[in-house]
Amino acid sequence: MAPSGSGAYTFSRQAGAINQNFGTKLPLTDDDFRQIAFQGNFRFPFFGASYSSVFISSDGNITFTEGDAAHTDRDLTRLNGGAPRIAPLLNDFDPTQGQGGVFYNQLSDRFLVTWKLIQEFGGSLPSTAQLALFPDGSFEFTYSVVGSSTGVVGWSNGADQHDIDLVDFSTLGTSSLSGPVGEKFAKQTDIDFTALAKRFYQSHADDYDQLAIFTNFSYAIGGETFAYEATIKNDIQGINQDTFDFSQDFGSNGRLQSFLAMNQLSEFPDNPDATAVRTYSSVEVLAHETGHRWLAYPRFKTGSVNSEALLGYQMAHWSFFFNADASVMEGHLIQDNGNGTFTMKAATNRYSKLDQYLMGLRSASEVGPLFYVEPAAGSGHVATDVTEPSDIGLSFSGTRKDVPVQDIIAAEGPRVPDVQVAPKVFHQATILLVRQGTAPSSAEINKVSQIQGRLKDFFAQATNSLGAVDITLQSLPLIPSISGIAPSSGSTEGNTRVYISGSNFQNGATVSFAGATASNIEFISPSLILATTPPSSAGPVKVAVTNPGAATGTLSNAYTYRQLSAATFSSNALRIPYIVDSLFFRSNLGINNPNPMAANVRILQLDNHGLLVNQLASVSIPPHGFIQQNSLLRTLEGTTGPSGREGSLVLESDQPIQSFVSQIDNQTGDPSILDGIRLGASRLILQSAAQPGRPQSLVQCCVGGCDGAEPDHRSGSRNALGESEHSRKRFHFLRQHPGGTFRQ
Repeated sequence: MAPSGSGAYTFSRQAGAINQNFGTKLPLTDDDFRQIAFQGNFRFPFFGASYSSVFISSDGNITFTEGDAAHTDRDLTRLNGGAPRIAPLLNDFDPTQGQGGVFYNQLSDRFLVTWKLIQEFGGSLPSTAQLALFPDGSFEFTYSVVGSSTGVVGWSNGADQHDIDLVDFSTLGTSSLSGPVGEKFAKQTDIDFTALAKRFYQSHADDYDQLAIFTNFSYAIGGETFAYEATIKNDIQGINQDTFDFSQDFGSNGRLQSFLAMNQLSEFPDNPDATAVRTYSSVEVLAHETGHRWLAYPRFKTGSVNSEALLGYQMAHWSFFFNADASVMEGHLIQDNGNGTFTMKAATNRYSKLDQYLMGLRSASEVGPLFYVEPAAGSGHVATDVTEPSDIGLSFSGTRKDVPVQDIIAAEGPRVPDVQVAPKVFHQATILLVRQGTAPSSAEINKVSQIQGRLKDFFAQATNSLGAVDITLQSLPLIPSISGIAPSSGSTEGNTRVYISGSNFQNGATVSFAGATASNIEFISPSLILATTPPSSAGPVKVAVTNPGAATGTLSNAYTYRQLSAATFSSNALRIPYIVDSLFFRSNLGINNPNPMAANVRILQLDNHGLLVNQLASVSIPPHGFIQQNSLLRTLEGTTGPSGREGSLVLESDQPIQSFVSQIDNQTGDPSILDGIRLGASRLILQSAAQPGRPQSLVQCCVGGCDGAEPDHRSGSRNALGESEHSRKRFHFLRQHPGGTFRQ
């Protein structure tokens, strides 16, 4: 990727090989990063900024300004959000697995980062990717073996400032790319859960603690995984979980705590109480994943160390040998036979009292005695085994180990918030995701509804009526829909007045460009809003309209910021101070050439800040000839409908010329004051004239005669409107403002 402008690159592909000068191996673990400063005078320019250091992540990418150790999905949303990022192979890699690692080295002409033979979390196949940064802002991705099941490749200036340009690198030839660019690779169909959640919040209120997601198609849920939960926010202490909040990445303003990936519906029986997998019914699977919001992670203090003996599979479920009161978190109900033997009596059918304490439903004093078993040799099981139906009735020998709940508190601290203030009702929304262009069957909808409805009853029963699940959906008001922006581009300095067309707009709506709030917003109708753009960097951006009540509609790449520069022209150029092409008015340009030879005219369109927007390089006017260009700004903009532009014109000519602009009312087609009076129009339109140098205008309106009025110092008689006959088409003094008011 060779830079061709700020945030723009010329992309090319070629045969390559991994540079073997790997350098220093970083001591990275899973979800980890290190900041490395460049040596000497090396700097790396990226999207208009120059960086002296880089944050190297274990997950196949680098960031600038800050590191990224989040454990949320490594997807296109992650690529384009957060810090500026370059990703040769963004994935959930774990450098502690296998023989690989992450290396960096600064050579004489480049800075190298290599993810060498690194394995994705829970995987076994290695991948090698290398990133080279060059001081001119170029960068290279080089690959050897790639064994990961998924990955994202691309780069972004971060913070969702611009929509990401999705490409197919396998077919992309040498070409120019600008703004954030990315592609996601996967061996199987995958789901972008962050994008899915954001889509959900476009039509539903931010009232949910969890989103439970089913599909009617297969996707890469991961290895032997049947379902899983991903916590995206935790503010609870005492459960052995860090505090963090990634809810905004999913479109929630701090309310959403986790999402549940519940597999495809065909994996679940029609009866929600029938066995779905191992000892779990469909509703118990949902209860299990719901419980992962709090469970099962705690250690306990034994002597001077914190023991994990209560934990089993993935250190996120109860141990096979822990008497977890048949907890749905892989727990058994273990009977102590009193003779050194123990029997498994039940499994995975409730939330234990310890579960309920960790969920904030019960005080620690109510938990009662706990124990686990240190099995004797030959038991045939280990602590990380999961529950199977054949385990019910199993007897084994071992040593009982009692664990008071106070030992858990000694290791993890008390649960905060405690039972007195912790919520007892948890709000869960269920989503059925189907492929685009298809609809779910009534049987599929009924199956989801049955599982969801059964959870409500099961949760109350499993928590001894101490907790409840609310599955009520709260829809938002009408979602705005954006169909177009006029003008479709403007200065990076902002302050461009735009017309936003669409539907379902409401009075009080807000508008944003690339996440920055627009100003001077005017609600005209449910299909039209006016706004003034904020500043932004160059490139296409997403425009969003948000109705009161947080319903948001967006349009990607709807508006393009351009790096405009001041126009240069000769001092004797003609200046037309105002020209418009709005939904209400349009401007026609007339040019007269009184000379015996042709005139070549350059027409420059300036915005309201004097910056050059568009131009016609050469317009030829025949000797003693006249041309009229109707709807001039549409010609300059290349549109057939209103361009939304307004500003001024500059006309440079190699011969003396005369020019004027007529402002036309789009509603009546009225081009003049006299016609306006004759037709009884409610608006008066005054034309503008071009003059060398500083624009000057004079208008005088008289009611009941003009006696005593200021004299008109121009030649020519005064008509009944107090307007010089010789200058009737010379003035533009007022412009119509939508809503019926006039501005001077």
